[in-house]
Amino acid sequence: MLKSWLRVLFIGILFLASSSLLVALTFFQSSVGSIIVTTNPSGAQIWLDNRLIAKTPAKLEDVPTGKHKIKIIKDGFYFLEQEIKVEEKQTTTLPLFSLRSNKPIIETVSNIESSPAERIKEFRRLAEGAYMRGDYTFPPNNSAIYFNNAVLAINPNDKQAIELHRNIYDALSKQAEVAWDKGDLGTALSACSQIAAYFPDDKDALEALKSVKNKLATRRNMIPHLLRLTDLALDNERWISPTGNNAYYFTSQILAIDPNNPEALTLRLHIKDSLLNSAGDLISKDDLQGAVKLYEKMLPLFPEDSRITSKITVINEQIEQQSNATKHSR
Repeated sequence: MLKSWLRVLFIGILFLASSSLLVALTFFQSSVGSIIVTTNPSGAQIWLDNRLIAKTPAKLEDVPTGKHKIKIIKDGFYFLEQEIKVEEKQTTTLPLFSLRSNKPIIETVSNIESSPAERIKEFRRLAEGAYMRGDYTFPPNNSAIYFNNAVLAINPNDKQAIELHRNIYDALSKQAEVAWDKGDLGTALSACSQIAAYFPDDKDALEALKSVKNKLATRRNMIPHLLRLTDLALDNERWISPTGNNAYYFTSQILAIDPNNPEALTLRLHIKDSLLNSAGDLISKDDLQGAVKLYEKMLPLFPEDSRITSKITVINEQIEQQSNATKHSR
């Protein structure tokens, strides 16, 4: 009799366990979706939440619903990353990721079959565009001086390139002069350093750079005050504006005085993270144009962070696809 009851109890437990497993599996299956990922060129690695999943093009199945971070990586190209949201039992088709070569633009253009005159025309266009944006020497491989030097490498006597070379020098000199007059020694140091690096024969620039450094050496006692101003600006979310009265400006002054100041370096990272979070909030509100504008403001401030360029590329592609979809729907 006891054995019979034990057998019935065992069967009951087994039935309940099987039912629970079935319910769990059904729930799991209904709480997943899928993602379609394509790139140009194809063959890029797809990383989902820091795990290598597949190579493009691919359809990722049974992805848990909710938010995920996807990263696209391919040798010879800048990586792209984006936050995505997977809906239950839905297939999310991501916009085509157009990968941008991380080779210098000069090398890319030079590899295209074209005449010297055509290459000069293209480099001149890029140089003038960078000059109008105020990108005189930064970013290093996408600046006015970079492209203008490419023109001069092809034709050292190109009159337009020689004139633009001088205009770049004048713009940096003016920038240094204005910053010096305002007491903005961080910007003055940056401008003078750029002149000294790209116009090494200019003795006036070297003297100006020496004067700025000497002036900065006398300001070490100002660092505690500048740190307090930085904290105050952060408390009021004045990360990069208004001009001359924001957290980034104050940390720049500190780092001009002491490039290795640990507190200022930490605060600089905090400023960048705050701006990235703000851009993410704009994206979540579908304000893609606003996010791009913020990223573009960040680009010259944090040129070492390739994520910013990557995010601008991804969002601009989304904006273009939305625009095309709107046109086709009319």
